[in-house]
Amino acid sequence: MSTASLLHAIEEVNTQFNPRAASDRKQALKEVEMIFSQWIRRLHRQKNAVKLSTPSLGRLFACGSVRLNVMDCSSDLDCLCVAPNFVSRQEFFSSFAQDLKKSRNVTSVTVIAEAFVPVIKLKYLQFEMDILFVQLHLETLPEKLEEVLMTDTIMTDLPLKCVRSLNALRSADLILSSVPDQDSFRTTLRAVKLWAKSKGIYSNIRGYLGGISWTILTAKTCQMHPVAEPPQLFEKLLNLIINWNWADPIILNEEKPSKPQIHLDRSVWNPIWNSQDRLHLMPILTPTYPRQNSAFNITPYTQIVILEKCREALEIIEKIKSGEAIWYDLLGKVDFFNQFNHFVEIKCSARTRDEHNAFSNLADSKHRLLMSSLYSSGKLKYFHANPKKFIPKEQTGNRFCHCWFIGIKPCRPFLNIESELTQFQNDLQEAAKILPNYNDFMKLECRIVTERHISGLLSDGNGPRKGVEMTPTHHKPPRSEKKSVHERLTRVQKSQPFKEVIRSFDKDSIGQPKTSRLSVSSGNYLCQSNAKKTVNFRDSEKTPLAFNPRPSEMTSAENGQSKQRGRHQNRYRFPRVPKQ
Repeated sequence: MSTASLLHAIEEVNTQFNPRAASDRKQALKEVEMIFSQWIRRLHRQKNAVKLSTPSLGRLFACGSVRLNVMDCSSDLDCLCVAPNFVSRQEFFSSFAQDLKKSRNVTSVTVIAEAFVPVIKLKYLQFEMDILFVQLHLETLPEKLEEVLMTDTIMTDLPLKCVRSLNALRSADLILSSVPDQDSFRTTLRAVKLWAKSKGIYSNIRGYLGGISWTILTAKTCQMHPVAEPPQLFEKLLNLIINWNWADPIILNEEKPSKPQIHLDRSVWNPIWNSQDRLHLMPILTPTYPRQNSAFNITPYTQIVILEKCREALEIIEKIKSGEAIWYDLLGKVDFFNQFNHFVEIKCSARTRDEHNAFSNLADSKHRLLMSSLYSSGKLKYFHANPKKFIPKEQTGNRFCHCWFIGIKPCRPFLNIESELTQFQNDLQEAAKILPNYNDFMKLECRIVTERHISGLLSDGNGPRKGVEMTPTHHKPPRSEKKSVHERLTRVQKSQPFKEVIRSFDKDSIGQPKTSRLSVSSGNYLCQSNAKKTVNFRDSEKTPLAFNPRPSEMTSAENGQSKQRGRHQNRYRFPRVPKQ
């Protein structure tokens, strides 16, 4: 495994990103900073604040992937607005948001002022932007503001929400300074982010790992293996996630003693003092004071998905070493809709764009409640919530719609989760009433759909893709390579087999040898065989056999009380298969 081959795969997967896109992002940041500076100047004149000797009243700093220089075609623009003390948080999330809406390049603005980290989300040209805000207790901003922001003393008497926003900037600089080789770190992080996004495990709001968590894990791997190349670092990171004792947190650096900030001490991650911190499953601590868990949204079911994807990636890396696969097989996009037979569709609609943005952001933040309910019900053996938003093919009138999908694998053939879906739908409609622009046109619909219905629900380019490049784990052989009817009687070929269930039909209900035909539907085949043979069924992601035992008949057959020969053929019901 060479670094050159990994870089080639990154560029091949990230074909939509080009140097011009990077310059466009920088230009977008400059224009937003100009809007921010003009707004502060107008606010300064209205309040007749103290006269300033410097023309700079406010500053805007890039954060996240832009500051780390690991951008790709799907990266958001994260930035931090810093203002002096005469600018309040209420004014920023109200008046400044209105100024953003007036810009011709801004298509949508959503204010989330009560979030854990308050943010303004907007779409500037083709870029998604997240704008944070910090109000400093200073009348004027110093010339070397960036150096001042990196000191702990600047956080004296700052509200906790401002501290969280400020740490988005401080964390990026501290992470870069903590790794031994920044080039290897950046290459590894770019590959890790592409892999996590393609596998649907890159989303903090959905309970997976967000950008800051993947960055800290990559930096920790670089610290543990300072001379390793990016391909080896990728493999070491996967092993770190799987084998780490998660009773201990991931920490990049030792905390330096500094002037105590009494009002922030309670927010420091400490499972001894805080009972809520003891419940965290994957503590990945930020390097800045106060240390906090960047992966606090991880839940048992999302942790299962993350660990499974890591194990699958390690299997592909072993094939890359032996020459059986390439890096594109690992980093390339996988069609989510080919991995499941059943899905939960969550469709959110509203009358106007602003109403839809507010309602869809609320629904997106509440998805973990539905997943928690599905996990607690015990009716699903596996499920994976796709973080991506999809656009429905059929829109109702002029309504704005988005939908999400959760791939599910039920424990039993006959799925019944209607009560969980109805409860989530009612709870969300009730929670939406707190929105300022709530009305009866905001609708949420939850239902179960199958794989064959997906292409008819989504617009072109969003549904299942035929001939999609799949990883070896999900490779489906062509029809000519599929096994014959008699071979499939002893083994049902599936991509991810689970527990094998064996049923032997050697005798009939009264103990006499019997030869009869047993119809078995498996995939696209309709097999008829001698019932005297042992038939092996594998319960996989596509459940071809819907076992539905009838207790009364089974009991009578087992006790030898049934007098109808061949009655055992009706013990199981199989789904009807259309004629080929």
